[in-house]
Amino acid sequence: MLPDGSQDSGSFGTADASRTSASLFVAPAGASRYVSVPPERILDTRRAFGAPGMVTAGQTLTLPVVGRAAVPAGATAVVLNLTITGAAEWGFVTAYPTGQGLPEASAINVERPGQTVANLVTVPLGPDGSVQLYSYGATHLIADVEGYFVPATTSAAGRMIPRPPQRILDTRITGTPVRAGGEIELDVVGLGGLAADTDSVAVKVTVTQATGGGYWTAYPAGSALPDVSTLNSDAGQTIANQAIVRLSGGRMRIYSERGGHLIVDLVGSFTGPTAPVSSDGLFVPVTPSRLLDTRQGLARPGPRRTFEVTVADRFGLPNAAMIGAVVVNATVAEANPGFVSVWPARNYRPNASSLNASSPGQTIASHVITPVSTGGFAVFLENGMQAIFDISGWFIGAPQATNVPVHIPLTGPNGPAESGGYNYLFGSDSTDFYTDISNPAADMAPVRWNPCRPIRYVVNLAGYPESYRLDIEEAIDRMSSSTGLTFTSVGDTTFMPTTGSPYAVDIGKALSGGTPYDLVIALSNESLTDALNGGVVGRAAPIWTLGTRQPRQYVHASLVIDVEDVMNRGVWSGFGVGQVLLHELGHVVGLGHVNDATQVMNPYISGAPTFAGGDLRGLWQVGAARGCV
Repeated sequence: MLPDGSQDSGSFGTADASRTSASLFVAPAGASRYVSVPPERILDTRRAFGAPGMVTAGQTLTLPVVGRAAVPAGATAVVLNLTITGAAEWGFVTAYPTGQGLPEASAINVERPGQTVANLVTVPLGPDGSVQLYSYGATHLIADVEGYFVPATTSAAGRMIPRPPQRILDTRITGTPVRAGGEIELDVVGLGGLAADTDSVAVKVTVTQATGGGYWTAYPAGSALPDVSTLNSDAGQTIANQAIVRLSGGRMRIYSERGGHLIVDLVGSFTGPTAPVSSDGLFVPVTPSRLLDTRQGLARPGPRRTFEVTVADRFGLPNAAMIGAVVVNATVAEANPGFVSVWPARNYRPNASSLNASSPGQTIASHVITPVSTGGFAVFLENGMQAIFDISGWFIGAPQATNVPVHIPLTGPNGPAESGGYNYLFGSDSTDFYTDISNPAADMAPVRWNPCRPIRYVVNLAGYPESYRLDIEEAIDRMSSSTGLTFTSVGDTTFMPTTGSPYAVDIGKALSGGTPYDLVIALSNESLTDALNGGVVGRAAPIWTLGTRQPRQYVHASLVIDVEDVMNRGVWSGFGVGQVLLHELGHVVGLGHVNDATQVMNPYISGAPTFAGGDLRGLWQVGAARGCV
């Protein structure tokens, strides 16, 4: 794991190959191609440039764009690098078209007085060629133009080709950070396998272990260093921002004022003049609109959460068949340090991050261009944090095919639409077994594990093949991804749970936290334990606190599986060891039975190969969503 929260990723080769025939799609109203420009500053309130002075709290600044930085009349949207500096207080800035009301969306956030922070924004232009910048708090604002969009129904140049994130630079690997006042030049076309005449690229620029507080600037190679910035970092900070950078001879440069380690991920490219003529990759701007806000009546997502955000048929977007990628502003709040990844839903998560939070409680935003599938885009949160996503436009194209990774359950704060019911094993204010909370009107919190420490487990293979250990690890990974709870293996045991002795430890010690492990996972059969008599293929027994200790929590558990009954059915067939492991682990973390054969928590083996919608909704609730206990 690398310091910015992502893993090193390899090359994806020549993944940007364009279609060789005309698009099957008819370009909708507003379709536009991208035109890159050398970055140019059009607003700096510190110098009374573009505005007379500091923006006051609650002020909406109208910023003329057309006629500046070569942006022509008729342009539909502009790409700005927006910077807050010298803020008088915490707050946010919203960028939106002139002539429209203030939307429920934000472009950039500031956390403390004096902070300097930047974020890329794509903003539709109003009829007069201007954008509006609303500031919640008093601050100075800086805006640099990186490019703009103009109307087009088809085009060769200026079409977006979204790409899986591809790492093209990581100075931590070479061991040589960028020095203060130094520059680094990248052959982006060569490193990324791009067409030779690629006009510009979308990259995520991440700074980590920054030497001191200062700015970084990405710009075309071969040109003078412009009076603009891409991102700002504090000493020691890890921070990222997306940039759309014009290339010169296939190359770009990055300048550092104070120095530090630099990571660059290629996430998309814009075609040059020799590309095929098509409507694929044209941009359609929309008024900034909120797709998701987990703060609105939802449990705060805990660590290792994966969920989907749909985009089709929302805020003027068409059906999924026409959407190849979207432009969103991703914001995290109340964050624990960690990274966020965004990628096409129902596909494997890439080894790259889209946004980094570097301090507890942080609120920070990042511009994200992401390909989508028919399910929209997926979001992974490394650690607990609130997530807010605002959309500002989409790119025409075919959605990516789905390749559902069965070992990564996908869910959301409210579960998918077809989610179904779930039950808690115990409610925190009840001693009823299998408490039915499938009625949405019921207001009961589940008994749950402490999410702020790992669940330590030991395994008894009971002489069965070592390959079953991998199946146990797979089931643990699915459970961890679904709940946000973390599990850690601390060895093996010879203990076998029975009805008379279900626990290998003293209950009193378990309640006081004085045991060396928290969970026993045992493989077995009817000749080794009476816990599996009478056709029972699995049994779980968690211990939970009583009395005045609130909230009630699980402190110890055991589970045992009758391998003989299911060993010849295919581990992940929905009728084998894998399904039974998931079912019993569901009990361990706090779920009860549901009378629904499509769910893993159905009391009888019914062929569900992994957690379904109702299971996932329940697991979300019993996971790390309400803080430490």
